[in-house]
Amino acid sequence: MNGIIGFAGLLREENLDTETKDQCVNTIESCCAQLLNLIDDIIEISKIEAGEIKIEKKPFNLGKLIRETAATLTSIKDSKGKAHIRLVPHIPNGSEEVLINSDSLRIQQILINLLGNALKFSEKGTIEFGYKLKEEAVEFFVKDEGIGIDPKRIELIFERFEHLEGTDIKYEGTGLGLSISKGLSEKLEAKLSVESELGVGSLFRLEIPVKIIVSSENIKTQPPSEFVSIKNQQCTVLVVEDELANQNLIKIVLEKGQLNVLYAYDGEEAVRSYREHPEINVVLMDIRMPGMSGDEAAQEILKLDANAKIIAQTAYAMHKDREAFLKLGFVDYISKPYRPTELLTLIKQWTLVQ
Repeated sequence: MNGIIGFAGLLREENLDTETKDQCVNTIESCCAQLLNLIDDIIEISKIEAGEIKIEKKPFNLGKLIRETAATLTSIKDSKGKAHIRLVPHIPNGSEEVLINSDSLRIQQILINLLGNALKFSEKGTIEFGYKLKEEAVEFFVKDEGIGIDPKRIELIFERFEHLEGTDIKYEGTGLGLSISKGLSEKLEAKLSVESELGVGSLFRLEIPVKIIVSSENIKTQPPSEFVSIKNQQCTVLVVEDELANQNLIKIVLEKGQLNVLYAYDGEEAVRSYREHPEINVVLMDIRMPGMSGDEAAQEILKLDANAKIIAQTAYAMHKDREAFLKLGFVDYISKPYRPTELLTLIKQWTLVQ
């Protein structure tokens, strides 16, 4: 708040040069993003403690979960200037069709928290993640070659607002990510553990007791391979948005990301455009529009193509709304306000999902 108020005040000064104005705006945007993250995390941990988090178990593909998560982290690490860090997803050979019955959304939330930390505390090296199949259990893991954790502080890192100490670098973050992950793991009846050594790196494990629905014999570990970047991949996005200002913002963001963009101003036009353009990979759907709503348009598009990747875009910001949209057939959700990089990362993530 100090950064937001202070730099907002500076913008009132006359005769500010362009460089100083840009610095003020960048700082305000950064502080706002941190504040929004803090609010989201506080709401999430409050819901966990109040027992309002519901675990919705249903069969899902383990390999697909890892590929989707890798796509997300590939874009994030590039946007944070850490493209040199190698991200290596592990999918045991022969387990591509393995399904488990659990809450894929919550598992992915934990993995992204753990991977986000691994990326934050790594300046070089490799981050590996994936899963191992056990008897009536799946063990997810995230391994990095970052700064590591003092053994005396390992138990404390799951406490609220805890930050790593003893380094010369101040790391961003709310200090709630691992607390949320711990709470979610308990809701999943899973065990979240960590091994670490200062200067060497950390290994987080999430062991979930589940039954394997589909399995293959003689499962062997697939050799590590770099996850393919989305750069230079052709992709067409249909943007359904009735507000011109929002359209212009999205246009700038997506075209800078080298994506082909089509536009629709309402639900009827969106359905018609999807029918006429089979090359569309992803639909960014505003929910509140005159005439046919985004919900209704999405249902019509899903009738045309049951595998359509439609992302809901709305001002609603609560996690329960995201879950409601997923139940309606949307593949994901983004709430306003969002940062341009957040939107681009989400769009690019879903262009990699088959």
